[in-house]
Amino acid sequence: MIRRLGLESGDKVALLLENRVEFIELCWAAINSGLVFVPISTHLKPDEASYITNNSGARVLFFSERTAAVASSTLSKSPELSIAINVDDARAYTEPLAAEADHALDEEHRGIPMI
Repeated sequence: MIRRLGLESGDKVALLLENRVEFIELCWAAINSGLVFVPISTHLKPDEASYITNNSGARVLFFSERTAAVASSTLSKSPELSIAINVDDARAYTEPLAAEADHALDEEHRGIPMI
């Protein structure tokens, strides 16, 4: 699903999500796709979240119903964010994810040693 969004290795995806399984799914999907995930605390105000998205260069924002108000404001203040996906919207997240083939990517990334 992440690759179908037109993202390339090194692109950034912002995660404005509370502690939930989709957060972990998206972190691993980003890592395995060669993307960088940018976690944004759900306790931040819209201006603070916008600061993070603008300075990180994130192109996609994943959010939930609980964070929708902050996400909406962040989108209006972050011109590089071209796609926003509500993980609570089955048509936007669950259904496209379920339609994906269950196999490894052709160019799957496993990360690099930190030390």
